Amino acid sequence: MLTAEQRLQIRNTQIYRYTTVEEDGVPVTNQGISFSMPDFDKIRDRMIEKLAKKGFSKFERVKPSKANCILRVFKITHEEYDGLMFNAYGAYCYTKECGKWFTLGNNGKIGISYSSFEIRHWIFQDEYVDLNFDFFDCYVKVS
Repeated sequence: MLTAEQRLQIRNTQIYRYTTVEEDGVPVTNQGISFSMPDFDKIRDRMIEKLAKKGFSKFERVKPSKANCILRVFKITHEEYDGLMFNAYGAYCYTKECGKWFTLGNNGKIGISYSSFEIRHWIFQDEYVDLNFDFFDCYVKVS
C-alpha cells in the first residue's frame, strides 16, 4: 500500500519531449540537432529509472486488479498542424485514489481514459492543438 506522499511522488514523475521541426522527414530540434524517437520499451525503462531515483526499488508487472501504478507510455510521429510537424514521446504515472486512476497535469489531477490519450499542446496564448497519441499501459506494483 502506497502512502499519500508516495502516490504524489509517483504522479509527479513524468517524461515529455517534443519537437515541431523536421528536415527531410527527420525530426530535429529547433537548433537543428537530431531528435531521436525511442521505442515504447525504452521510454518505459526511462520512467522506471526515474522512479528508482526517487527511492522506489521494486517494479513488478501485474494484472490490473493488483496494480498500484499505471505507466502510460505514448508517442506520436509526423503529426502536422499549421506548418508545424509534431514528433513527441513520453510517459505518465497514474495512481489510484478513491477507486479511480489519476496523474498530475498543469491544472491539477487528470483522470485516465482507456480509449484514447490526448495532450493539449499550446502554440500561442490563444492557440492550441490537441494531439492524439499512440499509447500502451503497463500495470505495475511499485514499492
